[in-house]
Amino acid sequence: RLNVAIFYMDYQELQVFVSSQETNAGLFVDNAGEADIQGVELEFYLSPTDRLDFTATYAYLDAELGENELATADEGNVLTRSPEHSFSLAGQYRQPLGNMGDLLLRADYTWQDKIYFQLENPEVSAQDSYGLWNLRAALQAHAGWELALWVKNLADEDYWVHAFDSSFGFDLSASSIQGRPRMWGVTGSYRW
Repeated sequence: RLNVAIFYMDYQELQVFVSSQETNAGLFVDNAGEADIQGVELEFYLSPTDRLDFTATYAYLDAELGENELATADEGNVLTRSPEHSFSLAGQYRQPLGNMGDLLLRADYTWQDKIYFQLENPEVSAQDSYGLWNLRAALQAHAGWELALWVKNLADEDYWVHAFDSSFGFDLSASSIQGRPRMWGVTGSYRW
């Protein structure tokens, strides 16, 4: 199965967070003027057997600030948290275990292009492209319970989920939030 979505959005008076370099007051909300967002999203699903499933997604995004009267952001700047390219891949295999239930094995990978956390597009608080691997093995019993062992961010990738350059180009000081490091765990659930 293949799903395709093509979209275009034309914003007027888009409200955004912007920096105040004149007062050094941090972030405040302002009307950004115009913004154009367009792109394509693809979703692909394949099940070659009743035990094996593959999924893949891809997105192209062109999100730019248009004509505006902001003092700190220029026309053509990329909107915040808007990667130009992103994709994901996943594979899942189900192995029946007789009366006991099923063993489920899954691996997935997600990747995103460079993003900016601020409309001014400062490089010091930009997040370069990165990808994350996740693995999961689960025993699903016919009796309704599941026991799963999982690993997230298998390669222990360093990345930010938020950053703000409060020094206006000098350093991030304490204004960034790191993404989760490699994590593993065991979870159990029961459905009745």
